[in-house]
Amino acid sequence: MCPYIRDMPKQHIPGPENLDLPADALAINLVKFRTGRKWSQAELAERLAAHDLKWVRSTVAKVEGREREVTVDEACVLAFTLGVPLVALLCHSGVDPQMRITPQVTTSPHYVWWWMAGDYPIGEERFYFAACQDTEAEGERRVPGLQRLRTLVRHAQTLAGTKVLPARDRQTRMVRQLVDIRDSAKEIADRVIREADAPKKKK
Repeated sequence: MCPYIRDMPKQHIPGPENLDLPADALAINLVKFRTGRKWSQAELAERLAAHDLKWVRSTVAKVEGREREVTVDEACVLAFTLGVPLVALLCHSGVDPQMRITPQVTTSPHYVWWWMAGDYPIGEERFYFAACQDTEAEGERRVPGLQRLRTLVRHAQTLAGTKVLPARDRQTRMVRQLVDIRDSAKEIADRVIREADAPKKKK
């Protein structure tokens, strides 16, 4: 668990079996994004065909009705065609208080989104950030603290947009989070400046 993120749960616990898994979220979100585009099921199938995904209207209907599973490759084509991040298909928007990552592990959709996006480890943290894109991992090695700063900013964005907390509580947490962001950014900047100035002083 990341100790530097305020107000995050201490553990992720087993939840009721009726909570949605990512496959369930995909079916719900597919309907939401398709109707948001004002596309019929048939029109979406036609657009998918342009990317060699041979679906017909009945295929879309079965996926939306949770009667057909979706492969990883199909999910990528769906996300690309709809113009949304893949994580937006697999995760609830945050309106629902909980969802399942596995049949046994339940947590907030916010944390599921961050986990899928590579911002927040759930469960074992040892290899999580090391598995990020090479440039991000190398960036964190060269400038330690950038990953932490990004996660703090992500949490602040979620706090600003949440409708669950009362306004006063939200503002209080936002202030604390923004102070953390300011302090973390200043610490990183000061360290980088010192390191940049070090060779000049040697000369």
